[in-house]
Amino acid sequence: MAGNTEEKQSEYIEDIPDKPISIEDSLPDKELIKGGMRPVKVWVRTNSSKNAERKRKQREKDEKGKDGKRPIKQLNLQSPIDDASRDALKLVNKQLVDGDLSPSDLDVIGRLDVMRTGAATNRILEAGGWRAAIMRRLLGSGY
Repeated sequence: MAGNTEEKQSEYIEDIPDKPISIEDSLPDKELIKGGMRPVKVWVRTNSSKNAERKRKQREKDEKGKDGKRPIKQLNLQSPIDDASRDALKLVNKQLVDGDLSPSDLDVIGRLDVMRTGAATNRILEAGGWRAAIMRRLLGSGY
């Protein structure tokens, strides 16, 4: 494996293979202190805590989809400070997760004509013809 400059980074300290360090590569304590370093006693968690492992497993289950549900992933959003805006975002999120709403349904947001008349009615009006003429009469009469 000569010439392989890519080294796999270890996730845990136990996974790092023991490699001898040449004396030329290390500095004496006096030089380290002179360079601004100071000796400290440190405790290091070598493996993930139980809570971190539990959360990691939960994220993996969510991303795979569990109990026949669609896979989900956490997303952090910003919203205006009023509760009505936050509640609206929560409702849209719940409907997307439950499958009651699709991303294509959200395309009508901002198009007042489609929101007012509905997507099906708007398709009829755009297509023209006798169906559109009847629909315009019904809409004009306030029906």
